[in-house]
Amino acid sequence: MRSHPGAKGSRESIVNNNKSSLYTVSFNKLITQDFINAHAVITYNSSPGVAAAIEGIPVFVTDPNPRISQAYEVSNHSLSLLENPQMPDRQTWVEKLSMSHWNMLEAHSGSAWQHIKKYI
Repeated sequence: MRSHPGAKGSRESIVNNNKSSLYTVSFNKLITQDFINAHAVITYNSSPGVAAAIEGIPVFVTDPNPRISQAYEVSNHSLSLLENPQMPDRQTWVEKLSMSHWNMLEAHSGSAWQHIKKYI
C-alpha cells in the first residue's frame, strides 16, 4: 500500500492501523521501486494507474466512472480478475495520452494552442 505523497502523516497512520497481513506499506521514494515485483496495481482513479500501465503492469481501476481515470481504458474493472488480470493493447491509449501533454516550449510558441483550438 502506498499513500499519496502529499498527504502528511498518512503513511504513519496506515502503518499504525494496519491489522492485516494482506498488505505492507511502502516507504519507497519512487513508485517505480514499488513496481519491481508487482503483480498488479489497484487504484481508485489516480495517476499510479497510468504509471503502472505504461510500465506494463496490469491495472485495476475501481472508480465506476470511466471519464475520471486516465487509465480506465486499459484497466481491469473487476477484482475477481486479480489472479488472472487482463493486459490490453496499450498503443492507441498511450498515443492519445501523449497528445494531451504539452511542454513549456510548445505552450510558449503557440503550437499547443494551434492544436487544441480545433476542438473547442
